[in-house]
Amino acid sequence: MGKKPIRDKVVHVRFSAEEWLALQAFADEADLTVSAVLRQLSRHAAGLTPPLGHDAHPMLEIHISELLEIGATLSDIAAALEEREIPRLDRLVDGIGRLAQLIKDQRILLRELCDEARVRAREAVSGNV
Repeated sequence: MGKKPIRDKVVHVRFSAEEWLALQAFADEADLTVSAVLRQLSRHAAGLTPPLGHDAHPMLEIHISELLEIGATLSDIAAALEEREIPRLDRLVDGIGRLAQLIKDQRILLRELCDEARVRAREAVSGNV
């Protein structure tokens, strides 16, 4: 796993007393800090991360299925490389081609999820700011 990002940028935000209490209650209920809640919501609103709401479940199942297919393709490539004979080039090229397409599909899927989250977030906050 990669290094934890350095978070050295600070944003000052003003809340009414009522908003602040509601935000603190939400953070406490989620067992998060207020900073973590605001960071996650901001990242979702900016479309930097896919939404993880109830409507994301079908997309996540597709994502998991494709990741499993990527794993199977990598296993096929590894098996071809471990053959006692010289690996068949066509099998390797085919496996690498399938792998490249699956990774491209994953990137598109995640980008679509992030774009959808950005649109929904803009609609949700357009009248509340």
